[in-house]
Amino acid sequence: MHVGDNVITVTATDADDAAFGTVGYVISAGNADGVFTISQTTGLITVQSTTLLDYETTTQYALTVLGTDGATGADQRTATVTVYVDVDPANEHDPVFTSPSSSPFAVTIAESAALGSQLYTVLATDQDSGSDGQIKYSITSGDLGKFNIDETTGVVFVADTLDKETLDTYSLAIRAIDQGSTARTADVTLAVTVSDVNDNSPVCSPDVYTSTLAEDTSAGTLVAWVLCTDADIDTTNNALTYSITAGNTEGKFEVSTAGIVTVATGQTLDYETTTSYLLDVSVSDVSGVAVTAEVAVVVTGVNEFPPAFTATTYSATVVENQSTGTLVTSVAATDSDSGADGTISYNITSGNELNHFILDSSSGLISTAAVLDRETTASYTLVLTADDGGTTLDTATVLITVSDLNDNAPDCPTFYSVLVSDDALTNSIIQTVVCTDADISPNNVMSYSIVTGNTNTDFSIDSTGDVRVENTLDDAVTEFYTLEVWVTDGTQYTTVTYVYVQVQDASTTGLTFIPSNTYSFSVAENSAMGTAVGTVYAGVAGGQIAFSASPVVPTGGAVTFAISTATEHNGAQATTLFQISNSSSGAITVLFPPDRETDDAVQFVVIASSAGPPALSAEATIFVDITDVNDNTPVFISSFYSGECGTTSDFGQAIVTISATDADEGTSGTVTYGESAEYPTLFELDTSTGNIRLVVDQTLATLNAYLMTMTGTDGGSPALSSQTTVRIDAYDPYTTLVDIELAMTEDEFWTKKDTFLSEMTTILRTQYATARCGLAYITRKDVSVITTNRRRLLTTQGEVVARVYGVRNDNADTAAGINNNKEFFTDSEMLSTITGSGLTITDSITVQDYDDGTTTTTWIQYPASIALVVLSCIFFVLAVALIIALVLWCRRKRNKGKISKKDSVKDKPEKQQRWSSPLITAVPVNNATKQPPPKRKADVVYIDRTEFDGEAVDDRTGREYYYNTKTGQRKWKDGLGNSAAVVVAAGKFKAPRNNVNAPKTTKTNRDSDVETIALDGSTFDGQARDPDTGRGYLFNSRTGDRKWKD
Repeated sequence: MHVGDNVITVTATDADDAAFGTVGYVISAGNADGVFTISQTTGLITVQSTTLLDYETTTQYALTVLGTDGATGADQRTATVTVYVDVDPANEHDPVFTSPSSSPFAVTIAESAALGSQLYTVLATDQDSGSDGQIKYSITSGDLGKFNIDETTGVVFVADTLDKETLDTYSLAIRAIDQGSTARTADVTLAVTVSDVNDNSPVCSPDVYTSTLAEDTSAGTLVAWVLCTDADIDTTNNALTYSITAGNTEGKFEVSTAGIVTVATGQTLDYETTTSYLLDVSVSDVSGVAVTAEVAVVVTGVNEFPPAFTATTYSATVVENQSTGTLVTSVAATDSDSGADGTISYNITSGNELNHFILDSSSGLISTAAVLDRETTASYTLVLTADDGGTTLDTATVLITVSDLNDNAPDCPTFYSVLVSDDALTNSIIQTVVCTDADISPNNVMSYSIVTGNTNTDFSIDSTGDVRVENTLDDAVTEFYTLEVWVTDGTQYTTVTYVYVQVQDASTTGLTFIPSNTYSFSVAENSAMGTAVGTVYAGVAGGQIAFSASPVVPTGGAVTFAISTATEHNGAQATTLFQISNSSSGAITVLFPPDRETDDAVQFVVIASSAGPPALSAEATIFVDITDVNDNTPVFISSFYSGECGTTSDFGQAIVTISATDADEGTSGTVTYGESAEYPTLFELDTSTGNIRLVVDQTLATLNAYLMTMTGTDGGSPALSSQTTVRIDAYDPYTTLVDIELAMTEDEFWTKKDTFLSEMTTILRTQYATARCGLAYITRKDVSVITTNRRRLLTTQGEVVARVYGVRNDNADTAAGINNNKEFFTDSEMLSTITGSGLTITDSITVQDYDDGTTTTTWIQYPASIALVVLSCIFFVLAVALIIALVLWCRRKRNKGKISKKDSVKDKPEKQQRWSSPLITAVPVNNATKQPPPKRKADVVYIDRTEFDGEAVDDRTGREYYYNTKTGQRKWKDGLGNSAAVVVAAGKFKAPRNNVNAPKTTKTNRDSDVETIALDGSTFDGQARDPDTGRGYLFNSRTGDRKWKD
């Protein structure tokens, strides 16, 4: 309670009046500590001191209240009453925790403590009495489900398994709460430390290790670091011990206390002894619990030993001309290393520059890689190496000797020219035939013989090739000899050469070219300087060749040769291209490489001179043909081609045509075009024409640019090629193309195509300065709805539809604009620009939007079609009425009897001669419009289809047909169209004049025999009976066609 709170009011009465009846109150006893006070006048007892009001000290007060009246002294009267005041307990004290001094709210417990284990008891006191002083305990936080507390005793115990490795400390917030109506609390924090227990085994991660070591690895080299851990916290419990327990019998490895495995001190590895180890490393903690990790050690060999050939020099012999792959010899080397380090690879390092041999790198076998020719190379010295991959190689030499075969014929000059004086002495040598044989002895020993031309055996030749005079010569008897000399190297080869001998009078001297003053040579273009062209010969009788017995004949001096520089001898060109470097030899060689494309032949003059005395000279005309070599690369007309194509089809039209020229001749100048590797499935290239087309059924992406590299390759050997770039842009034909109908034939259009596109480009450039027009393709105009007169006009004039597009500028037409987009006119822009623009290419021009024939608009939607349907209905009604009238007319006519023979067709041949040519109209059978029967009797002729009595050729189509002279019917001989169309205008056919063998026909009036019946819905609208045969038949009154009923 609070000070001043009312406790009770004591009331006393007094029967006296006035002051004597006024009662005063005092507490006379029981309030020694002054807890209460009383109002003297009202008797109200109130609390005077709350501090002294304590239930725990005094639970009840017995207050004596004295009542006195107003009298004084002895007259004063009093009365007393005892007031018992019970003190109710009040929860005025908070619980208070007490803590042992040894452990101020802190405790340590092992992580292995069992569930329910008590770890601490908290104690709190409360000075209140009763329920206000009764305390209950609880853990408000920090226990994490691991601890609990007895609410009555305050005992804290383990509620769940503890794990120091997971959490080693807890702060438990413990609350003490009394049981008062207004509870009072106190809080304390209990620090719980979890002590470590060795409850975790070592763990190695990974538990398998692999290491590769070279055999020369030094001691102490790291092999593996075995990483193991123990989850226990205590350093005692988590201390690990490592040891190698298996796989280390040789003691090659050791492990440290940290788990580092190394090559043991003083140990070395040897690949040749052991190539691998599998170590078991045991890891244990203080409890002795152990786990094992595996360490796999792979030992690799070290190239310790160099390879060594079994010999430093090898010798071998191989016969020339053996086929490629012939075994020559083999080499071998050894290596003490093992494995790959002991594997030897053989190589040729020198001596095989011609690649005539091949060495198997693994086996050491040497074989021929080419057909050997001893005459070219008689021996080879090959330097070989043996390599085991190490730093040291071994070297050996292989000496290969190529043995000779008789595979070479004697090599002789084509001919010799000799001037001999007629007084030459017998047995004098006039010429030595000098031949060589590339073979060696005995295959090069040659024999000589004169086979033909040795008139009177005037000459002989010995084994050395010396040609001698055997008889007295006389130029008047025989001036010229052509000695055919055979040179033989045994029995294998024979070479023929000729010795041309001219005999001159000993008294005559003169300089003469031998054998004539005209020579023809050839040399390949681009031949290097010094290349031999040919040799000219000249001689002076009795001079240069001194075989004269008369010493008075002047020698004439030595003969020299020079190319004439005279203009009339083409000297400027000749001396630029050719030379005679040795003036005494007559050998003409190349001075500057000739070019066939500049000159394919050169003519000039060589002058032979002799200083004399007397001075002599002669001229010879030289013709040199320059032969072609493939020295020109194809040159594309343009290095960049640009074209356009619809996304779906180009209808076979070439999109772009690439073209290249080659200045060479023959196959070397023929260019073949190669396809692009970029889009082989989209575009196809004609390799001969260079036309690029879209592959059938392929579709391009709209406004996509396709860049391709095309090649042009000539047919030379080796072939030369060049490249060009092609760009093709795809457009949507439905939004880009417009149709321009032109009144001209296709042939006319192609002749005027460039003019047409030029005019179109000019028109488009009224909108854009660099615009141009392109042609997608052309097609024929659909003539299915054109009138007959119009159709006849098209037969001679034709009508094509040019489908064109427009490109707004030339920004993408060159290689410089290869990254630019190509901008196309829309079809509406094209139409608005072209319409009314005044094209002059033809008189009849119609411009309309592109129509590929796939439009879904039906024909009935057009006004013209509606009008046609209305007219067709009217015509049908009229036709039905006409047919009915015709049937009635036929019935009436039948009753009149047969027509006389004078009315038959045959009685009027003069009319036949005036009939016009046949008119052929193809009319589908199911659409045939029924016509009334012809009015003239001659037009109504009913015959069998097989009764065609003549044949002829149609002037317009060139097709052959059968015809009937009576009806004018005809039937194509090739059978085409006979079932789909019929011949009309019967009776108007003019028989060919040359048809003299046409069979005669019988005059017949068949009208009286016609039995007209109702139409049956077929193409035959009547029936009748043939009076000659009695057979019934169906007929068509419009065409005259008929069909036997049987």
